[in-house]
Formats: sequence, C-alpha cells, structure tokens
Amino acid sequence: MIETNAVIIGTVVNLIGLLTILYRVGLWVGNLNSTVRVLDESVRGIRNDMEVLKSEIKPRMNDLIRLEQALKATVNAVNNLQDIIRGTFADRLTKCEKDIVELKTTCRECNDRIKRNQ
Repeated sequence: MIETNAVIIGTVVNLIGLLTILYRVGLWVGNLNSTVRVLDESVRGIRNDMEVLKSEIKPRMNDLIRLEQALKATVNAVNNLQDIIRGTFADRLTKCEKDIVELKTTCRECNDRIKRNQ
C-alpha cells in the first residue's frame, strides 16, 4: 500500500512538474509569438518608411539629374564661348599684325622717298 501511495504521489508530483514545464513552455511560446508580432509590425513600419523615402527621394534625384544636365550644357556653352573669343582674338591679332606690317612697309617707303629727295 505504501508503495502504491508512493507511486501515486510520485506520479502526481511528476505530473505537476510536467504541467509546470508545459505552462512555462506555453508562456515562452506566447512571449515569442508576441515578440514576433511586434517585430513584424516594426518591419512593416520600416518598409512603409522606406517606401515614403523612395517616393520623396525620386523627385529629388530627378531634379539632380536635370541640374547635372543643365551644368553640362552651361559648361559646353562656356567652352564654346571661349573658343569663339579665342577665334575672334586670333582673327583680330592677325589683322593687327598685317596692319603693322603694312605700316612698316609704308614707313619704309616714306623714309626712302625722303632720303631720295634730300
């Protein structure tokens, strides 16, 4: 009889221990599910924030691309203007050199006439 009572008491104690372990596992799983739910909501929030950022960044990127194109066009225009100025300056310099040569020639001719007449 004592053995039977001991077996029953042992079984009850083991059953209580098993139920306690199952309860703790249940709590742990519940906490884990809650944590997963919170993480999932956080990830959804981050995804939404990323979508908002993408939608805000896209127009700015387009503006930057247009600005880059405008800067390239400006640089090309400045380079073309420099080429025109250089070309015009070179043309004027050449004309001045020709005028100087003509003046020197005219001056020599005048000097030669003056020397002959004296």
